[in-house]
Amino acid sequence: MSARFYADTALTTGSTLTLPDHAARHIQVLRLQPGDSITLFNGLGSGQQGSEGEFSATITRMGRSDVDVTIGAYTATHREAPRAVHLVVSMPANERMDWLVEKATELGVASIQPLMTERSVLRLKGERAGLSELVCAAAMEKKHAPGELGEFSRTVLELDEVFPSDPGILAALLMNRVKLHPGEALYVPAGQMHAYLRGTGVEVMANSDNVIRGGLTSKHVDVGELVKVVDFEPITPRPIHPVAVRAGVKKYRTPCDEFDTWRISPKAGRAPIRLPGRRSARILLVIEGEAELDTGVEQLTLHRGEAAFLPATDLAATVTGQAVAFLTASGLR
Repeated sequence: MSARFYADTALTTGSTLTLPDHAARHIQVLRLQPGDSITLFNGLGSGQQGSEGEFSATITRMGRSDVDVTIGAYTATHREAPRAVHLVVSMPANERMDWLVEKATELGVASIQPLMTERSVLRLKGERAGLSELVCAAAMEKKHAPGELGEFSRTVLELDEVFPSDPGILAALLMNRVKLHPGEALYVPAGQMHAYLRGTGVEVMANSDNVIRGGLTSKHVDVGELVKVVDFEPITPRPIHPVAVRAGVKKYRTPCDEFDTWRISPKAGRAPIRLPGRRSARILLVIEGEAELDTGVEQLTLHRGEAAFLPATDLAATVTGQAVAFLTASGLR
């Protein structure tokens, strides 16, 4: 079988063609000579000759950097692999990603999934600094596509609108996109990258002196330290639904010992709700309605968006009214 080359141009039997640079270079590397036979294909799409087949061709001239051929007969054939091959590759620490994509495409790989691993170092310099722009351009074409492809593309465009051409966009695309409905929560363990795209939520954090930025910011990103800290183990995020503890009190159960979180929902005309989390400092945040907080020493009215700090000595705090609030306390009491 003669060597087979891709030519991104129309192919017509009987015509003469100067091959694209990459094909000409390949022929020179193979030390082919005028008179040798090769095979050409173009994959221009259904409905045009050559989309599912190939042409025979004969080399007629070889210059220092160009090669001319005469195109021969067309043969209808299908050479796609019977099984789709998907390549999972760790992001290289040097400028080898372009080479990997090129060779994988030549071998007929259906898709390439880059992974950030412990030894991956992503530095975008020179021409590669425009990689985010290329990804955004591709996303524009697929933003209305159904399913995961469309969601993937829209994520790119949302991030680029706020952080144009930020390399962090590429890292964000290796993460799971999770949509939370009112009342749902998500537990994010230490070492797991995360970012908020839109909406309003309540975030409860354990004490930490080591918050590392991973991109999508104008501040410094320490890539080396980031790679050391981030847990790259793939997971399937699962929203957490609060569990009823008693009337008006629901708890979000997590494996974290550092804090506890409850959803408090007093109803007008109902008995006061005794706040959980005693013997710990607590914060009560009202997100809806109006709540009356009674600590046993003083009373305080909290409106939507207002919060109160309760010291550990406030053991008898209760709340009434018509409201939805979140309460957090230390998990170690």
